[in-house]
Formats: sequence, C-alpha cells, structure tokens
Amino acid sequence: MNKSKWIRSAIAAALIISAGFSACKKSDAEVDADNPGNEQPTSSERANQTKDSIFYYAKEVYLWNEALPDYKTFNPRSFNEKTDLLSYEAELFQITRYGENPDTGRPYEENKGNPGSPKYSYISDLNDRNPVASIVKKGTVDTDGNGFDLGFYSFSAFGTDNNYRLYVKAVYPGSPAAKAGLTRGAEITSIEGKRIGSDFKSEVDMINSLIYDTPPSAILKGVKKDGTAFDLTLEQASYTSSPVYKSKVFEVNGKKVGYIHLGRFSKMTNSDDSNPTDANLDPVFA
Repeated sequence: MNKSKWIRSAIAAALIISAGFSACKKSDAEVDADNPGNEQPTSSERANQTKDSIFYYAKEVYLWNEALPDYKTFNPRSFNEKTDLLSYEAELFQITRYGENPDTGRPYEENKGNPGSPKYSYISDLNDRNPVASIVKKGTVDTDGNGFDLGFYSFSAFGTDNNYRLYVKAVYPGSPAAKAGLTRGAEITSIEGKRIGSDFKSEVDMINSLIYDTPPSAILKGVKKDGTAFDLTLEQASYTSSPVYKSKVFEVNGKKVGYIHLGRFSKMTNSDDSNPTDANLDPVFA
C-alpha cells in the first residue's frame, strides 16, 4: 500500500479525468478532420485521441494550465502503451510537473508521500474504479440532503499493508457519526470487535462496509481528534445533511481567499428562474 492510501476520494482535485473521456474527447469536427473517411477508429487511434484529449482538456481547465507548453512540445502521443502500461497516468503525471511553486522550485502537485503520483490530479478508470488508489461509493445522501446510513463519507489509511492507521476523513453533518462526535481526524482502531491496522488486504472490505453496505449498526473503537478514547455503537438513522462540509476565508498576502468543501451538488431551494437561491451556498458566498 502507498504511504497515503485513500479510501473514498473527495472530488477536490486540480484535474479529474474519467477513463472513456466522454467529456473531453475531441469534437466530431476534429475527429472527422483526422479521419476523413469516417472509418471506425482502431484501438491505437482511440488511444491517441484520448492522449490528445487529456492534453487539450488540461490546457483548458487545469489549475496551472498557463504553465503547459504547446501540443508539439508536449507531444501527448509519445506516451506509448508498448513501453508504458499506464500511459494515460504517465501523461497526466507529466502535465502536473509544469505548475511550479516559485517559493520551492518544485511542482505544486509534488506528492512527498508518493513521489510517483500527483498530489491532487488523478484519472478515474470507470472499468475498475482504480481499486488500488481509491474506492468510490454511490452516495447515500441524495441531492435534497436526505441520508439513511451511519454517516461516514470517507476514510484515509496511512502506513503499509501490515502496519497502517485508519482515520475518518469526513462524515456527513447531522448523521449518526457526526452526532457521536466522530470528526475528521478521529482514528478507528477496531470494527465489530476486530482490531484493524495489521492486514489491509483482509480488512479493507470491513472498512468499506461502513460506507458501501449501510449496515444497521456498527461497533467501533478508537480515539477522537481531541485524544479521548471512544467505544460506541452507531445505529443507522435518517438525517438531513448540508452539502457544505467546510467553508472558510483566509487572508493571504493581503488578499481574501475563499475555501469551500462541497460534498455534492444539491437542488436549489425556494428559487425561480429570475431569482435562484440556495439555502446552503448563499450564506457561504455572502
């Protein structure tokens, strides 16, 4: 296991791309220009188009896109499956090397815990969900904020397969977990009476069950963020949760920078086309 293994990644990356790339493929006109006979592309042609799309998409939306070179200089198609089985990931990694922090002379996305991968950006493979890197669940809280589970949003595990520590990364506000005082940073040491932390491969299903399976209850032991030990039984319950997990305004070099952790998109409330409002977001932006 990598030094930092995410179990259920939050959608807060600098660049997130889904394999299949339906949202960032070339336009039909561009594809037709490359393929005037409109023949069915071969697998290698599809791969090259995908590599191009990753680059062009990054040029449009990547946080540090102004640092990227032109297409010819970067040469997306140079990432070859014959020599690199993870050519898409390798291309993305190279893209993340260009945004350099002038204070450190290192990329903004330098990942000290795992130097071979970017800190924020990743490609989510819709075929296997990137099981080694992350496990993504279907949300149990709907767009109106109604949930019916234990309330865990995600966990993070740090260490190795045989010696790791499991922490709560986030819980849904108003959920049973939140009401029990489990917050970001709480450590889970035991699930259903079984000590965890020594065999990740055999224990990961038990961990994920707290998110995926929405069990009616769970017996948990651990240490809260404030250092106090807990031994409790969480019971599944209905609750209403805001999509805003955290918001704060920072003062940086004399400027105000707003931060918001938005867990999901929700429906607008009390709104009409001429005056749309949102009871959760409007106060934050105000």
